[in-house]
Parts: sequence; structure tokens; C-alpha cells
Amino acid sequence: LDVRELPMPEPMETIMHAIEILGSNEAINVRHRKIPLYLLEELGNMPYRVFVSELTENDVRILIYP
Repeated sequence: LDVRELPMPEPMETIMHAIEILGSNEAINVRHRKIPLYLLEELGNMPYRVFVSELTENDVRILIYP
């Protein structure tokens, strides 16, 4: 899921929508342009595991799974 080119708040909305339809044996691999602090805060209140890797200043990868 590549949200790097989307204007705010579409990246968070797109990711949250993808989570709604995520199966129990599936994961979401997100490409983002920055570490999404608000998204991480929201996911902290949900039953998901989240791994963040900042590859470069404008290329962040996020793995989200139940």
C-alpha cells in the first residue's frame, strides 16, 4: 500500500480502511513518506502488531498485522 503521494489526511484514512478489511492471516505493508505518529497512536489502541522501518528521510515502511 503506497500512500507517499497522497495529501493529508488520506494516508491515515487509506490505511485505516485497509485495516478494516484485513483478514486474520494477512498483513499490510505500507510505504509512507514519514513516520505517521497519529496513526501509530491510533494503532496502539487496537489489537495489531506494528513494525516501522525508516529507510531514508522520505521512505518509511510499516508492517501491520493482527
